[in-house]
Amino acid sequence: RLELILNMCVEAASEAINLNCRILGVGISTGGRVNPHTGVVLHSTKLIQEWSSVDLRTPISDTLHLPVWVDNDGNCAALAERKFGQGKGVEDFVTIITGTGIGGGIVHQHELIHGSSFCAAELGHIIVSFDGPDCSCGSHGCIEAYASGIALQREAKKLHDEDLLFVDGMSMKKDEPISAAHLIQAAKLGNTKASNILKTAGTALVDLTSTRLNS
Repeated sequence: RLELILNMCVEAASEAINLNCRILGVGISTGGRVNPHTGVVLHSTKLIQEWSSVDLRTPISDTLHLPVWVDNDGNCAALAERKFGQGKGVEDFVTIITGTGIGGGIVHQHELIHGSSFCAAELGHIIVSFDGPDCSCGSHGCIEAYASGIALQREAKKLHDEDLLFVDGMSMKKDEPISAAHLIQAAKLGNTKASNILKTAGTALVDLTSTRLNS
């Protein structure tokens, strides 16, 4: 995997030079718990296999002869919001990222907060129900286990296996894998079971924003 990343970086740098662009440095946004001081991915959940104790900074910097910065993708999103988006000029704010997993970044007094163990904004792993479904982090009932893309895909597959997913008006290509998009489509077309799953996911996110972050 690292070799592929290095090859992509070399290719991108070559294209930039051909376009007469001057490269000042490289920024890397990645999933997992990252030490931004060393550029090492310390640990990742099961969402990214074999992505622990990975030094990204050293090999990329040595290959490109450029400074390299590495951080968690949620933290990078918060930095982008602070510089270019809704966080511009705001002293304190939280960015929430929803996708395959759920993460985020915390800015306090205009500074990004990493925490002593570099997981200050692992918002997706706040537990909302001790009796909830398994999470990729090894715990149970995390927000990510309810509202992430992976969680919605899991629930869509369960409905599909029970012949409860598809309703009139839905279409699917041959051999197309079941995804969260099918769950959303089913809900829009009146599938109450799909709608209830999405409502549960929404409730988990509301709990995060209205209760946990304001406490």
